[in-house]
Amino acid sequence: MLRFNLLLLILVLSNFVHAQDSMSLRTYQTTEISTSPDIDGFINDEAWESVEWGETFTVRQPNNGDVPKNKTRFKINYDQEYLYIGFECMHSNPKKIENRLSLRDNFPGDWVEINIDSYNDNSTAYSFTLSLSGVKGDEFISNNGNNWNPIWYGKTTIVDTG
Repeated sequence: MLRFNLLLLILVLSNFVHAQDSMSLRTYQTTEISTSPDIDGFINDEAWESVEWGETFTVRQPNNGDVPKNKTRFKINYDQEYLYIGFECMHSNPKKIENRLSLRDNFPGDWVEINIDSYNDNSTAYSFTLSLSGVKGDEFISNNGNNWNPIWYGKTTIVDTG
């Protein structure tokens, strides 16, 4: 199995993270850190040791409510300026991992996305997407469809478990 490590640097702060799927809302405790992790595609810095993995997901598409075939988990930390999010996406068949480069906001291949409802209003969110090949996407989700293009950083890597 290969592991697809992905680290997103996001310019938003939060003390709690909510992972919502069609089944329930979950809350994860984050930790303020004094030393930021390297944005290098690996989740092995000391900064990540202060939080546990979040890994309770269910499938939304195509079969809503199913247990995922491949495990995905994440860690979230923050400091005085940034929110740090690291993903590990396992894959049972490494030959099927898609790693194709494309233009920004176009994701032909494997990718992860996080949506942050920082106003806690269930109608607006900041969305960040990163593909395995490093293609970035971001948008502001709202009822009237306003979009934005922030500056943020992400790195990816393939290791022997995904």
